[in-house]
Amino acid sequence: MATPANPNYTEDFILMADRKSEKPTVFHIGVLDTLLRVHIDDEHTTLKRLVSGLKLTDAEVHHKYLEMVRFGLRGWTNFNDASDSPVPFEAEQVDVPKVGKRQAITDSCLGQLDTVDLMEIGMQISKLNSISREQRKN
Repeated sequence: MATPANPNYTEDFILMADRKSEKPTVFHIGVLDTLLRVHIDDEHTTLKRLVSGLKLTDAEVHHKYLEMVRFGLRGWTNFNDASDSPVPFEAEQVDVPKVGKRQAITDSCLGQLDTVDLMEIGMQISKLNSISREQRKN
């Protein structure tokens, strides 16, 4: 039986390098709605015609993960700056072409994330958006 996607579903994620920490930063990540996910995938995927058939390849992988984080990161806990002050999480309403208005993390917040960390978070959001609803229930 088909069930609707739940864009309100979230889970907590800790970076690999932070998992043994006594006070790790916890990133709250979520599922993208179907229209937004399709848009991001289409913007970053190319279709190549091969003699043996068609092949899909990801292009601009870093930008794809940046977009996954922009729309899939819902907040964080214990993310502190160099002086150990909490970094505020800020989101704003943005207009996504062909999709409509969606909530997104601000560029200033995205800029606080290290590139390697951003890629790891983006990969996890992508993975979360690829697993079945049944797997998410377990």
